[in-house]
Amino acid sequence: MNELKPILSRLIPVHDGILRSGEDIVEHIAIRLYDNDCRKLGLYLNQIPLVLKDIVLVIDMDTEMNMNGILGFLENSTGLYLNETIEALDRMEAFRDANCLRNIRAILLAYGIQLHARRVGTSHQDLYEVSSGDKPQGTLLKEAAGAIEAEASRMYLYSEHENLFDHVFLYAEKNKYVLYEQVNRIMLAANFT
Repeated sequence: MNELKPILSRLIPVHDGILRSGEDIVEHIAIRLYDNDCRKLGLYLNQIPLVLKDIVLVIDMDTEMNMNGILGFLENSTGLYLNETIEALDRMEAFRDANCLRNIRAILLAYGIQLHARRVGTSHQDLYEVSSGDKPQGTLLKEAAGAIEAEASRMYLYSEHENLFDHVFLYAEKNKYVLYEQVNRIMLAANFT
């Protein structure tokens, strides 16, 4: 919990007493999320407030999809949070993207592809694996890639008419008081441990 406190104080500036807009909150998180100070956030993802977790998952999805496309999102550690990312998008009322990810999950299941963490391995690169149980890693998504990419082409990233972050900003705005309250509670609890 003591490691979490500096991460939260870096991501959510509750100490300044200013309640920022939802857009400011999301931009503040996005700018700092990949700083060295915040790299361990993934270890605490299930201990942080749900609103913050949702925002982080969507920022991670957006970053990965912009850098490496949908297959990069699925093949990297972000893919381990596919179900949670779908739930976050639902809470943000970004239903089109949530449904696209649901369809992609169904494609993965139809091809017998699973996203999971490896239990063995020492390097960071070896911690995540895409597998079907009977095919070698690296070739697993090739068969399903066309269907996955076709479904992903319907997502926000490729739309001129919809911006996912409009949903994220509104979600942060609606939930900022809860977010600040929960972060303050975690910070206070950390002071007593």
